Amino acid sequence: MKTLQLIPNINTKKEGILCTLNVNMQTNQSIMWLKKKLKSFLMNNVSFYFNQNINQSEFSFTTLNKLYQSGAEKYIACCIEFKQFHDKTNLKYTVDIKICNIIYVVIRSFFKYLVCNVKNPVFDRADYHKFFKFSLSFFALRF
Repeated sequence: MKTLQLIPNINTKKEGILCTLNVNMQTNQSIMWLKKKLKSFLMNNVSFYFNQNINQSEFSFTTLNKLYQSGAEKYIACCIEFKQFHDKTNLKYTVDIKICNIIYVVIRSFFKYLVCNVKNPVFDRADYHKFFKFSLSFFALRF
């Protein structure tokens, strides 16, 4: 065995995912709030699992799968709150575009983080297209 082949224990059941979620938007910077929420769902305490010494590519995609199942479910709940918040504002007609922009920016940032900031990363720059398609599929299924 070349690596430890560790996969985090992430709850992927809807009830378990949403039981600890706080969607209370207590800010005027709602777009930043939504972006920070998605980033925290995906990027908190996971870099360890994307180190070449810990995992191989196949196990990394299993970890990504769990992260995105959980993160996308939480993001949808936050998007519902975000849409309701902007139902009576100027952003009412562009809310969906803002939500999609955030998904794009966060996936791109997440990949960049995993390539540039993780010591001995599993992914390299050539994996971006595959990574992005894989990541986007979790959000496309829910919107």
